[in-house]
Amino acid sequence: MPGVVVPQEVAALGYQQLQMRKKIALQMMMQKQKQAAPPQNVGQGLSAVGNSMGEVAMMQALQRQEEEQQAARLRASQLAEAGGV
Repeated sequence: MPGVVVPQEVAALGYQQLQMRKKIALQMMMQKQKQAAPPQNVGQGLSAVGNSMGEVAMMQALQRQEEEQQAARLRASQLAEAGGV
C-alpha cells in the first residue's frame, strides 16, 4: 500500500522523516476541518465519522512507528554498551 510503512521499514526511517510525516498528517487534518461544512444528512454524517476514524488511525500508526523506532534505537545503544556491536 503506498504511503503505509511496514514495521521492517520503520528502522530505516529517520527521526526527522517520522516527524515530517506527522506534521504533514496534522496539516492535512487541519485543512480538512477548516474546509468541511457541517453534515447536512445521514450520508454526510457517516462520511465525516469515517474520515475522522481514518485520521485517528493514521495518527496512531505514526505514533506506533515512532515508538518502534525509539525502541530500536534503545536496543542498539544497549547492544553497543554491552559490546555486542
